[in-house]
Formats: sequence, structure tokens, C-alpha cells
Amino acid sequence: MPRSNSLRTMPITAMDTARLGADRHLTMPGISATVGEMLDALVRAAGRDALKHIRRTPDPTMIAMAATLPRHLDASRAISCGFHPDLLGAGPELDFNDIIRIHAEDDLNAATPGP
Repeated sequence: MPRSNSLRTMPITAMDTARLGADRHLTMPGISATVGEMLDALVRAAGRDALKHIRRTPDPTMIAMAATLPRHLDASRAISCGFHPDLLGAGPELDFNDIIRIHAEDDLNAATPGP
């Protein structure tokens, strides 16, 4: 299970759900990054050669779907219940550099065969 999912579920185990009332949904906190910020983070993590694996091909279906998504979500209710966007507790918020680092630590290292 990705670190974000396993750590994000921890507050649920101790949560007093009565404070949620009848509205049981929570918008989980996260990060916001542009495609350019994601590509910059990839270059910092893996070098400029990593960009050769990316094709910039506009997909009308994805563009139309993305246009329907909200630009900003209000996660203040989830944060007040103990959920945090940094995955590790109430520390500084993550950015996309952290997402790549965590993915490499949790997933790529696990998938790399040993000597």
C-alpha cells in the first residue's frame, strides 16, 4: 500500500466520527502542481534524459475531463480531523519533489532486484 494511503488512514482509527455528523465525506488534503512543476521535479530527481521518455501529445478526452475538475479543493474539514497533506504528520507541506522521492523510496527500491 502506498505510504500516502496507509498513513492517511491512520487518523480514521482514532477518529470520533460523531464530530462528522450526517455528512461523512472528507476531502483529503494533498498537493497541487502544474505539469511544468512535475517535469522540473523529474529532471531534478532523474536528470534531463528522463524527459526523453515523455511524449507531449494533446489528448482531447483528457483535456475535456481535466477542464471539469475543480482548481482548488477545501480540505480544512479533513485537516481539522487530523489528516495532513504531508503524509507524515503535521509538518511542512510536500511538493512534487517529495512525491517523486517518496515514490522512489517506497516503490522503485522495492521493485529493484538485489545483487
